[in-house]
Amino acid sequence: MEDLRPTTLLFCGVLALAIALGVLLRGRRAVHWLFAAFAADVALWYASQSLSGFFRPDLWERVTGVLFARARRSRPRNRSRGSG
Repeated sequence: MEDLRPTTLLFCGVLALAIALGVLLRGRRAVHWLFAAFAADVALWYASQSLSGFFRPDLWERVTGVLFARARRSRPRNRSRGSG
């Protein structure tokens, strides 16, 4: 039997994205933008979880490892010199 989790997560991601777009179509106040950003963030989380279910786990670990390393390398370093 096929695992339904990746498909269900993808459906939830599409649903969360539809909610975000629906909120943006109703109004343009700051509250609408904030809720739409939150719903889009939830949609991206569901989509990433779904992709991890569709692909092999070792491939997904390599992709996230590369992204983490690149994000860490691009962070500005805080170099403070001691006085004295």
